[in-house]
Order: sequence, then C-alpha cells, then structure tokens
Amino acid sequence: MSINKNNNTQLKVLEVFSVVLDTSSYGIDLEKSWLDLECDSLHKVEAIMRLEEIFNIQIDDNAFENCNNLSSVILYIDSLR
Repeated sequence: MSINKNNNTQLKVLEVFSVVLDTSSYGIDLEKSWLDLECDSLHKVEAIMRLEEIFNIQIDDNAFENCNNLSSVILYIDSLR
C-alpha cells in the first residue's frame, strides 16, 4: 500500500506512528511488520491511545493484535468510522 495523500486516516496513522517510533513518516513502509518497524508492545499501546483520541473511537485490543502492519491498522480504523 503506497501513501495516498488523500486518505485522511492514512495520514493520521502515519503521523501517530512516526511520533511514537520517533522517525519520519516518509520512512515508514505501510506493509512492514511490527518487528521490521521495531514497534514493540509499548509503542502499540501509546499509538492506540493516540489513535482513539484523534479518531474518537474505541479500539479493541484483540482486533488491533490481528493487525500485522500499518495497512491493516488503517483498514481497521476505517471500518470503525
């Protein structure tokens, strides 16, 4: 999945993870695994809290665990909105 500048969800998710992972959003590949992104459980918890606040949604921890990369997180959040 390439970066689509018209996708508001995608841009916000990239922004959150770039802050949480302390990297540029341009360096984040949406298809990379959490391991490849060096995103551990603490990063995920922080990201979930930020995403819930930004999108005014409740993220199910089990559903989030089924997301294996940022593409799947974007699709999951879009499904909640």
